[in-house]
Amino acid sequence: MTQINPFFAVSALDSGYVVRVWNEHTQKNEQVFVRGRTDDDLRRALQARNDLYTTLPFHAKNIALRLPRVEDTPERTGTGYAYISDIARNRAMAFFVRYRDLDNGAPRKRRFPYETRKTPISRDQALASAVAWRDQTHAQLQQIIEAYNALAKADFLRLAQQEVSDLKPRLYRLQGLDPSRWTLARAAVDDAGRIDQSEAHTWRLAS
Repeated sequence: MTQINPFFAVSALDSGYVVRVWNEHTQKNEQVFVRGRTDDDLRRALQARNDLYTTLPFHAKNIALRLPRVEDTPERTGTGYAYISDIARNRAMAFFVRYRDLDNGAPRKRRFPYETRKTPISRDQALASAVAWRDQTHAQLQQIIEAYNALAKADFLRLAQQEVSDLKPRLYRLQGLDPSRWTLARAAVDDAGRIDQSEAHTWRLAS
């Protein structure tokens, strides 16, 4: 029987501990079973977990951020373009691009209107602008997120090793977007060619 366990990626069973860590390369969990329920057995399970997170591409749920994957297929979105929706509000048509703010990592969306009095461009023109802006922004976001995840992995492994030493869970405190870590990652990325996101048609997404 699986029991509730406070240690990240480690599940307690009646006969021991199971470690499960996602492998991005194989798209499945790597699993290690450690028999026994003593403190030393738990330490062996935690160390096995740490070894996997050290060697595999870093993918810790709600700690590492997902890289933007642009997979443009009609089956994924109504527009056929990932992260882009076509929405009518108050009879005004517009495309909305979902993204993370480059400065703080907050989820946002940007509006690309069309066929309105203020923006009398065609739907195809608006869609082309939305796709081009999405691709430019995601290229920069990828660099920031890679730097963010490298910092997150360093923090993760440091706390994970402390867990092995004293058997006190710590890793769940890392979950969620860390603004200070994002700031450090943003500073580590070259500012050249930065996309201006300060336009009026950009809003914070509701949480």
